[in-house]
Amino acid sequence: MIKTTLSFQIGQVPHSLIFPEFIGWSEVTEPSYTWDGQNRPDNRFLFQYTITGVGKLHKDGILHSLPQGHAFLIQLNGDYRYYFDPAASEHWEFLWLQVSGSLADYCWQEWTRSGSPVMQLPDGSWPIRLLKEMYARAREKGYPNKYELTRDTYRWCTSLFEYLERGTRSKVWEDAIERAKELMNSQFRDRLALEDLAEAAGLSKTYFCKVFLEATGISPMTYLLRKRLEEAVKLLKHSSLSVKDIAITTGFDNSGYFGKVFHKQMGLAPAEFRRRSVNSVSTEYSDRIYLI
Repeated sequence: MIKTTLSFQIGQVPHSLIFPEFIGWSEVTEPSYTWDGQNRPDNRFLFQYTITGVGKLHKDGILHSLPQGHAFLIQLNGDYRYYFDPAASEHWEFLWLQVSGSLADYCWQEWTRSGSPVMQLPDGSWPIRLLKEMYARAREKGYPNKYELTRDTYRWCTSLFEYLERGTRSKVWEDAIERAKELMNSQFRDRLALEDLAEAAGLSKTYFCKVFLEATGISPMTYLLRKRLEEAVKLLKHSSLSVKDIAITTGFDNSGYFGKVFHKQMGLAPAEFRRRSVNSVSTEYSDRIYLI
């Protein structure tokens, strides 16, 4: 098991509503990894979010799967068991935070109102982004005092409240984002501006950018760029079109800009990529693009 656990030993702010006790990032592969709620401290709460792989949570007689992008929030002393099942995944990688305080209790109560201890949160959502920032800060340079630590934990908790409150509007967001995606997938060859995407979603430009990032983890224009590059890769590998024609066909203004963007993402000029992919018998050059 690969495990990093950081303990906050700098004292609690007097009368603080929420206070972090431990934060960690772990990856487990052993079937022996399991925790239950027996003999664990009262008035403590655990938030655990799956980065990759799959975990399991058995609570109140129901077995819940914890795949990538799913989290649970539980009271530590309770009737539950969470564990790693090698039959479901080769590993389970997760980020977690243990907190205490009346605000943490209230957050847990709000979470349980959904009817399930498990909820899906996109990697780009504010609760997850803030939790990653807290972990990175704690690991790299630490917190200079208990007040900054409490402040960041409070920000994380309120972002979770906001996410839970907006859950009733999530279907509206999903439909809006899907309309924008459909426009980009079908008209990526055209000169699409951010205003066009926001109009298709039926949202203001600023709000559209925010919800798209939270739902997908990337910006709308990054999504569009990835779509164009994926199509360009397919054409380079499977057509005889010139680089200039491919640039125009996939929505780039000119071959010069296309070559610059392509080289940044793929590490090769388009012509060199074509030559290597044609000569390669492996799957080294996938049609899928992961932007850097």
